[in-house]
Amino acid sequence: MRITKRQLRRIIKEEKARLLSENPGIRGSSPSDPEVYEEAETQALAIVEDIFNNYGPDPLTVESVVQALQDVANMVQNDDRLTQGY
Repeated sequence: MRITKRQLRRIIKEEKARLLSENPGIRGSSPSDPEVYEEAETQALAIVEDIFNNYGPDPLTVESVVQALQDVANMVQNDDRLTQGY
């Protein structure tokens, strides 16, 4: 089963709302650089769309993708090697 970008955006919006309701201390914030944010979001959505098209958007796949994205975000945020020289 293929998933459309509209469906993917809806799933992500619902998941974000669920996460925010479960974790009231977490709040969305404005990106520091909207251009970089837009590119990162577009590329991430393309990757997620490919995964859903290959594996289907079942709950286990959605959960796995969300966890992988969270893990990557944590790695980027916490790995000093990524920001050395800046």
